[in-house]
Amino acid sequence: MKKLLLAAVLLVGQAYGQSTYSGNTKTGFGGTIGNGSLVVTESGNDIIFSLTTGAAFGANDNLVIYFDSEAGGLANTTTINDDADGGRASVSGNSGSNTSEVTFPAGFTADYGLAWGTFGSALFKLTPGGSGSLTFVSSNSNTSSRTIPKSELGITGAITFKFVATYVSNSAYRSNEALVQNIGDGSESGGNFGFNPITFSASNDFPLVPLNVTLKQFGARRQGQSAELNWKVSCTGAYATFELQRSADGKNFSKVYSEKATAARCNEPFTFADASAGAGKLFYRLKLTSDAGRVTYSSVAILMATGSAQGFSMSLVPNVVSGNALPQLSSNQKGNALIRVVSAGGQVLQSQRVNLVAGSQSVALQTATLPAGMYTIVLSDESNLLQQIRFVKQ
Repeated sequence: MKKLLLAAVLLVGQAYGQSTYSGNTKTGFGGTIGNGSLVVTESGNDIIFSLTTGAAFGANDNLVIYFDSEAGGLANTTTINDDADGGRASVSGNSGSNTSEVTFPAGFTADYGLAWGTFGSALFKLTPGGSGSLTFVSSNSNTSSRTIPKSELGITGAITFKFVATYVSNSAYRSNEALVQNIGDGSESGGNFGFNPITFSASNDFPLVPLNVTLKQFGARRQGQSAELNWKVSCTGAYATFELQRSADGKNFSKVYSEKATAARCNEPFTFADASAGAGKLFYRLKLTSDAGRVTYSSVAILMATGSAQGFSMSLVPNVVSGNALPQLSSNQKGNALIRVVSAGGQVLQSQRVNLVAGSQSVALQTATLPAGMYTIVLSDESNLLQQIRFVKQ
């Protein structure tokens, strides 16, 4: 799945905490947030938010991030009725006679709300009342990244906080898209929650507890009308859950297989034959869930339609890496290719030959020792550039 890269964080000097949060894959408003991701980095005194979206922001739609960062706060938005402007209406969930109230998860009391859209972003202290009641803290015109001093979120010591995030129009009409934690309940209308109240079932923590299941290989091949999927992982927890998902359009995925494996089982290869694959173009990805409930996704493996013209594809999810990179290469026929890692200045840092299979395969790139920064993975055959993608080494 190709995503629009809106921002990247380049860190210089001392290394601090950084965590990546993926969207919930919902696409009610086009997948802007559901197919996007948020990188959160702290520098000691500042918190840097960098956003990758699955599509451009809607003209009147805003990502709203609610923070639980200090003592006290609100359990829901029912006492906030500020609709003085689009950003305030999105945060309060109120616009004229329209309402879409938010109830926060157990143990979460919201202190601040950040509205983020085509205008940039605006941070408010959550203050109950009518029009103009939200206390303005600060704003920024950048639509792709935002730096917030920890003092603006009421944080005085080490930077830790919880957050939930929802995507809503300034008319208070709410989509089904969220960051990481799905909306627990609420009645969907036409794929979205609309003006119905919603409740979040859980919140996100910063910094994240490291995921204790790591993908080492993921591949897909056609076997007649079936598709054979295989993967290898390493687990350090008690168990991990693997959910294989399939899509016909690369956007809307559904489960075709799942398995809960012990740490001992994780040491063995996994295979699954999708007997209902057929001959059309298909997209596969793997959802990995640790025993701590942390979720990550593989890059997308693409199987070209049987008999289609020669085609290649390369993907990398997430596009922010801390260790080695594991891009996914897809081809509809065997062949030879060259894959290179290139610095922002154009220097080739790594180069390796790849024997392409008729299917999809992952390739391990040794990027763990690279300095933090932006890099490009370039895929080419003997004479032609096939594809290139960028990634951030944190």
